[in-house]
Amino acid sequence: VAESPGDNQYNPLFIYGPTGLGKTHLLHAIANQVVQIHPNIHPLYLTTEVFMNDMIENIRFKTMSSFKQKYRDNCQLLLMDDIQFLSGKPQTQEELFHTFEYLKQRGHQIVFTADVLPRDIDGLEPRLRTRCESGMLADTQPPDLETMIAIIRQKSAYLNLVLPEEVVLFIAKSVRGNVREVEGAINRLQASSKLMN
Repeated sequence: VAESPGDNQYNPLFIYGPTGLGKTHLLHAIANQVVQIHPNIHPLYLTTEVFMNDMIENIRFKTMSSFKQKYRDNCQLLLMDDIQFLSGKPQTQEELFHTFEYLKQRGHQIVFTADVLPRDIDGLEPRLRTRCESGMLADTQPPDLETMIAIIRQKSAYLNLVLPEEVVLFIAKSVRGNVREVEGAINRLQASSKLMN
């Protein structure tokens, strides 16, 4: 996606999986890489909540033309996080559908994330669901034990926290693949270490 934004095979890119596995980090990595490779493309990263609130404000103040300019005319790479929150919001879905169509027809890249597949988002309109499924679906999986151990070592080294191997293994087996839980466990260990010496 970063090398060839807008390539039909990967447009849209829909990244899905449980929370805490790095979907948002992937969005930022795509944006950063696109800026490096294609400095003329300015990515627009936002959450679904920001899109919805922005739309509501522009409807309220009757400034939808500026909304459309921001999300359509001035957008060549749209990165939207957590679209599962579109569930039960038909007006926001309608606006996103038209934005999607506008961008796609012009060969601009669209990347969405969600906790589940598009077909598993309750209340997602069929025409928006099929658009989300028309490109590349990428499933994020929890890291295996060896990867989790490597993540724990890296996070603890970053904090200058020396952990015995049995503690590293205990954390890796206890957190069940959620990297945020790993960060929390390491932060608590570091705090306890400092407080209790």
